[in-house]
Amino acid sequence: MTVRRSRVCCLAVLTSTAIAAGPLKAVDADSGAPIYAEHCATCHDVAGTGIAGFGPPLAGPAAARLKAPGGREYLAQVVVDGIAGVFELGGQRQFVAMPPNATLADDQLAAALNHVLRIQNANALPADFAPIAPAEIAAARAVSRTPRDLHRTKQELERAAK
Repeated sequence: MTVRRSRVCCLAVLTSTAIAAGPLKAVDADSGAPIYAEHCATCHDVAGTGIAGFGPPLAGPAAARLKAPGGREYLAQVVVDGIAGVFELGGQRQFVAMPPNATLADDQLAAALNHVLRIQNANALPADFAPIAPAEIAAARAVSRTPRDLHRTKQELERAAK
């Protein structure tokens, strides 16, 4: 019962974050909230602002990556395989490693990623944003990339966006 209460508490915070960010673009955006709260918020914060020493912010950067050519594939690959490298957090450069998410199903990872995009990046999404589909997560599972490879791809996407 305690676990359930903590999830409800996290959902309440996530819901208030969503209201502050603006209206939801689709009703299923919240299906990823409990998955995000359980598997991602510990390192990335409930609102996706990041936690120094643990995980970089997702609010803002995720939408920027999505807009770049190859960005959708990159985001799907990160939630599947994790990522490792030096990130700028709070003005400081830190090494961060996100583990792979082998235990979550494709639909769960898609829901969590869509939560990050629709709730934490709502104001920065392109008008024609289409949710990440479980099939895109399955396609990412079929490609073997290391977390360090994905960090290099992240850097390439950042350079292309400038």
